[in-house]
Amino acid sequence: MNGFVRGRRLAFLLLCTLVTALIAPALAQGAGVVNADAGECFSLAVLSDGTLWGWGYNSQGQLGDGTLETHLSPSRVDTGTTWAAVSAGYRHTLALKSDGSLWSWGWNKDGQLGNGHAENTFVPDHWHWRPARVGTGTSWLQVSAGYDHSLALDTSGSVWAWGGNSVGQLGIGSTTPTSVPVLVSASPGLGREWVRVVAGSGLSMAVASDGTLYQWGSNGTTLATTPTSVGFSGLITGLLPTTGAGWLSVSPARDHSSAVLGDSGLWTWTTSMTPEPVFLGWEFLDVAETTDALNLECGLLVKLDHSLWVSTDDYGTNKPLTAAKKFYIVGNALDWTRVAAGADHFLVSKSDGSLWGWGKNTFGQLGDGTEMDRTSRSLTPTRIILPTPIPNVTGMTQSDATDRIVQMGFKVGTITQVATEAVEITRIISQTPAADTLVMPGGTVQIVVSAGPPVPVPNVVGMAQTDAETAIGAVGLVIQTVSQAYSSIVPTGAVISQDPAPGTPVILASKVSLIVSRGRQPKTVPYTADLTELQARASLSANSFMTGSIIKQYSTSVAAGRVIRTSPAAGAQAYVGDTVNIYISLGKPKPSVGNPIAPAKMSHSSYYTVYGYIKPRHVSGTYPVRIYKYRAVSGGWKSYGYTLAKAINYSSTTSKFAARIKLPYKGTWRLRAYAPTDGEHAAAWSTGYDYVKVY
Repeated sequence: MNGFVRGRRLAFLLLCTLVTALIAPALAQGAGVVNADAGECFSLAVLSDGTLWGWGYNSQGQLGDGTLETHLSPSRVDTGTTWAAVSAGYRHTLALKSDGSLWSWGWNKDGQLGNGHAENTFVPDHWHWRPARVGTGTSWLQVSAGYDHSLALDTSGSVWAWGGNSVGQLGIGSTTPTSVPVLVSASPGLGREWVRVVAGSGLSMAVASDGTLYQWGSNGTTLATTPTSVGFSGLITGLLPTTGAGWLSVSPARDHSSAVLGDSGLWTWTTSMTPEPVFLGWEFLDVAETTDALNLECGLLVKLDHSLWVSTDDYGTNKPLTAAKKFYIVGNALDWTRVAAGADHFLVSKSDGSLWGWGKNTFGQLGDGTEMDRTSRSLTPTRIILPTPIPNVTGMTQSDATDRIVQMGFKVGTITQVATEAVEITRIISQTPAADTLVMPGGTVQIVVSAGPPVPVPNVVGMAQTDAETAIGAVGLVIQTVSQAYSSIVPTGAVISQDPAPGTPVILASKVSLIVSRGRQPKTVPYTADLTELQARASLSANSFMTGSIIKQYSTSVAAGRVIRTSPAAGAQAYVGDTVNIYISLGKPKPSVGNPIAPAKMSHSSYYTVYGYIKPRHVSGTYPVRIYKYRAVSGGWKSYGYTLAKAINYSSTTSKFAARIKLPYKGTWRLRAYAPTDGEHAAAWSTGYDYVKVY
């Protein structure tokens, strides 16, 4: 297998100074996918935030996520954020971190992980389902994973190799495998250095700084066991690059190789040490070929105008470059930048940092969440579900910004308008997330749009509603809502309050809400009868009334200390804040009982009439008055009970009580009247006594 290693050209082009200097415009895609590679039915990608993602087939842990589960869409390899480059082999993976360290995981049958072990079956600590560091070095520059072997280039320009070596693909002069990195060549010659390595199925290739192409191993034809320069013949000899950067793309396939030179020429040749390449056309930027003759074997190419093409025969059937007769354009996009190939699928990057898949999708290697193949030229590449850089829309018009956000696969979220003189009206002031932030497709972008210079909200508090609406409209603002509320201060129909507040700077056409007075709020006086004064005060307060005067008076029906009534009366309509007077009962009134009147002298054997007066007038004949009798004895007065007297009408205000009394013993007596309580009055005694001499 060899077609699955095309993406390591992306890694090299990002890391190698010479090549980057020549083709930087094609790679200047900002955030997003900065490096990607396709393996045997699996794919990996490094994003601009340093995260690493994998998807597709995972039977040997080649995705590095700690499982053996196949993923139809990208899965994060680990939590690291310092990944710089990745290369996918047959079923193993190599990667570099930004500190120059080398890492590997997946299949380790022939020691291709470089950890000092080689087993055909899983052995813990020898195979890795997660990234494991290879050695302690920090000077690794580029890596390339083949079928069962691995190549690496360090910062000194030396080439290293490890893994399987059955056809000399390690380039160490023998066919002995090794499970640790060994030096292949420190330099291709005096004054020259290695600038790129590419690992195929059993073939290895390297480019020297003077533009010479070397190869060793085999991809059908045994070549050499040490790096040997390719002796090109034919038309290409006069066009061969004089620097390593002149090889824009070098791609070993199943039994042949192809390349794009710095002059944009596309060439292909059957692998040998002295090939005669065939010229296929100009204006090419990149090429990659799949190698699975049963499923998909063809080339995918990016031209200088960034269009995408597939190699076919005369009838449009996909064919490898050695058998291609035509190239058909795939879709109409003009922003493709690079292409990488696995055994039967391709990864294609765009200038916006997004990554797309085309080809077979049996194990989800296209990363779009499906297993749908895309091998027909009528089917454009499918977008791989990876975090994608948010586009920079600051400064754009709102219309252009929203179109750009949607075009990039995101949703437009909240659009906030802000008044400002610094940014032209309708243009974007800011965005969240910020430009180049990596977000999954379908994520939301919030934008802040200039609404032009701020407009101060006029003060309309106290104005009549119609005048207020006119004043607001005059400055380009609009009424949102007009609600009503009671006010004890603001006249009916005038504005109580407004929102926003007066003087607030707002954008043109902003909405202003008003609250207009309905006048004083009517309120029903609560029922407080028979409550205590304290309870009545609390009830009035709870109903938004003020307590006025406390008036105390007698009542024949309400107990003392309880509320008789209020003024205004309970149930009457008043207004919030009004004063309500409370009438408190003093209880029933006490009558005024006059002293009994009897003759000054009385016989102890005779009856005499005793009478008196009581106010107010009582019902005649029904109100009994008691006349108590006391005789003076040594040391005090002895009670002889009482005699009932009936009250009779005397005048409109007074009743007269009278009774026939006999005092049976001689001596000094005194009489006192007592009026018991009734339904109208409280009980009361006469204020004094009447004294009588009995003989």
